[in-house]
Amino acid sequence: MLLGLIIYSTINKDKYSDKSVRIADKIKHGEISKLIAQFIDILCVGFLILFAMNYFNVLNSKNIILLITICIILIPVYYFYTMLNGDKIEKSDKSNIWYYILLFIDGVLCFGAFNNKYQ
Repeated sequence: MLLGLIIYSTINKDKYSDKSVRIADKIKHGEISKLIAQFIDILCVGFLILFAMNYFNVLNSKNIILLITICIILIPVYYFYTMLNGDKIEKSDKSNIWYYILLFIDGVLCFGAFNNKYQ
């Protein structure tokens, strides 16, 4: 994470633009119901995965921790993908997202090194 912070502080010396701080178009009621439906879909898929693991007798603590680890890695990847491909995000903000991606990669590598050291 230190590497990402050093790169961010040396390359990006200017502040955020005024447009990126203020939210011009807030979320609408229809978008909220769409998000709730997506969340319910994700929960259903999670329960199906747990049911399948139980059916095949592989539902144990080690595999549950593995699933949690996979989710912890995939959720930010999806989040970054959504931010980079969003229409409402300015070009300067998209360039700042790359610094967060570097921080995320550094965090994953440190987490992996820490877990391998103490297992």
